[in-house]
Amino acid sequence: MTLQQLEYFKVLATIRHYTNAARILHISQPSLSYAITALEEELGTILFDKRHKSITLTPAGKIFYSHVTKVLAMLEEGVAETRATGKAYRELVRIGSIYSMAFSLLPVIIEGYNRETGRDRVKFSFVQNVNDRLLEDLYLRRIDLAILSEPREDLEYLQIHQQELYVLVNSGHPLAENDRVKISQIKNEPLILTTGESGLRRFIDRAFLEAGTSSKILFESPECNAIVSHVALNQGVGIIPDIPGINYEGVKKLSIQGPGLKRPIYLAWLPGKGLTGAMEEFIDYLKRNPQMG
Repeated sequence: MTLQQLEYFKVLATIRHYTNAARILHISQPSLSYAITALEEELGTILFDKRHKSITLTPAGKIFYSHVTKVLAMLEEGVAETRATGKAYRELVRIGSIYSMAFSLLPVIIEGYNRETGRDRVKFSFVQNVNDRLLEDLYLRRIDLAILSEPREDLEYLQIHQQELYVLVNSGHPLAENDRVKISQIKNEPLILTTGESGLRRFIDRAFLEAGTSSKILFESPECNAIVSHVALNQGVGIIPDIPGINYEGVKKLSIQGPGLKRPIYLAWLPGKGLTGAMEEFIDYLKRNPQMG
């Protein structure tokens, strides 16, 4: 017994005319007759009395009809509820990001992804942390994807951005007369940098080494906002990326002359087959649309 046979039976029992029922079902009359005969053989009883011009249901046919209509109605209701639930369900993608990218790059990526895909079934959740803590969250599967500056070789990753760094000086500092500076010009300045566990700090330390000089650290802060505040009070010189929403009042932001300080930013994820369809689609979007800046 098939669903199609039940639908054929319901229409024929309602219309009570083979030719008209077949027309409604968009099938030939012989095909309808064959389906009903097969159904009657399976049930072991006659469902229709065909002795008159207009066919009628037999007592067994009436009983079967009452059950068929209920079953088909329940099935239709179940299909509708299932589709509604499917539309309401939004697959979750958990993204972790280093602090600076959470305010600048990540919103741009999400807006572009939603605009291109035109889909509303994906729900994103976001956390912010330093590079090493994001790696820990990724390995422990507390997040699905990580936007960071220092992925590890046992991860899958792709470069999605280049983040330019700037030197910050107080507006009254002699260097504030310039728009660009060299690393060598701040080698003797007291520096206010991020803490050593951040990928940003390690990148800056390497840049000083490559420039053949060392940095003079006055103090460290985990927050770029705090670094800007200390520079505004003329307590030292800072190096941070440009972060939307930060108040730079009293501070001059200087580009770095020469090759500059541009650190690569990556999207990383665990290798293997643990990616959901939404995660794969998000990764594919960034492969097509790297935000290199």
